[in-house]
Amino acid sequence: MKLSEMLKDLAENLPAEKDRDLSSRTVTLYTGRVVELRETTGLDEAIVARMLGPKFTANAAGAMLYRNALMARAVVSIDGEKAPPVLRTEDVDKFWAGFTSKEKAQIDRAYAALNEFKPEEDETLLG
Repeated sequence: MKLSEMLKDLAENLPAEKDRDLSSRTVTLYTGRVVELRETTGLDEAIVARMLGPKFTANAAGAMLYRNALMARAVVSIDGEKAPPVLRTEDVDKFWAGFTSKEKAQIDRAYAALNEFKPEEDETLLG
């Protein structure tokens, strides 16, 4: 089985991920386009890590690639149409080619609001 087939199978057929109640957010971009995002999961992170391969390093450009891939996977729909699957680095490039830098920045802010941990919001984790 090819890596891309395995990643697609992972992304589409794990019931534990499908059945989770994930947060989502809809953002209207300055151009009027409407993008719906969902909270990402550990599976998304595993798929992106596998997609980027063993030579990936999380410094500078590598960290940007990793985040861009996760954000692309978090997009559920664009203007009411299902977002294309993101399973290879080429898919990430193709996905972001459809947005301006300002639109991407707006998507980035919505992604951050959904996925970044804020300790002050959950003091129980601080012990």
